[in-house]
Amino acid sequence: MKKLSSIEKECFRQIFETIGTTNKFFVEIGFDGHFDREMIPDWTGVYVDKKLPPEAQFVHHVKLVEKFVTCENLNSLLKDAGVPPKSDLFAIDIDGNEYHILKALTATDPNVIISEYNSSFGPELNVTIPYDAYFTRDRMPLYHGASLGALNKLLSKRGFSLVGCEHYGVNAFFVKKELCKDKLKVYTVTEAFVPSVHRECEGTWQTQLQKIKSANLELMEI
Repeated sequence: MKKLSSIEKECFRQIFETIGTTNKFFVEIGFDGHFDREMIPDWTGVYVDKKLPPEAQFVHHVKLVEKFVTCENLNSLLKDAGVPPKSDLFAIDIDGNEYHILKALTATDPNVIISEYNSSFGPELNVTIPYDAYFTRDRMPLYHGASLGALNKLLSKRGFSLVGCEHYGVNAFFVKKELCKDKLKVYTVTEAFVPSVHRECEGTWQTQLQKIKSANLELMEI
């Protein structure tokens, strides 16, 4: 079984080199520049964000949708954008409701999911912020999103396996279980977990979690 690189672009390439593609269609919620021209020269897809930067327009065959995504509008928005029922990739990085959006997703059935996780919650807790359709990180930069454990618990029930996290400790990679068999190494949360190296996350994940708890910010157990 193949062990993925810890570099995000290499993870992307290795996954699809290993499992292949179906229709080379992707959806990215929260534009983060995951996919440059080199990575998806012959893919089609949809970028969705409340405000898309100029660099989002680098390929003509990617549709741009400027909308704030909520659980309530997610599926109708994707259908209206022409997203097919089956896709190769669904990526989400919105610094907030990742868990809730993934739970609500029904418009497309992807083979691979890339999701931001909050490493400040550590590798042991299965928690997320409670759902607030218009959540922002204004209250505290460390307080957002879901733990790797919560995402893994949700996506495992939906037929996905955790195959790795990239070296910045921000994004996790999940692949349909049947596509992983004898091809990709599957990890437990403890094995895959990588703490974030971003400046706002100074200190260990333990000290970051303590700051969140000390601020009496609500966490929802999964």
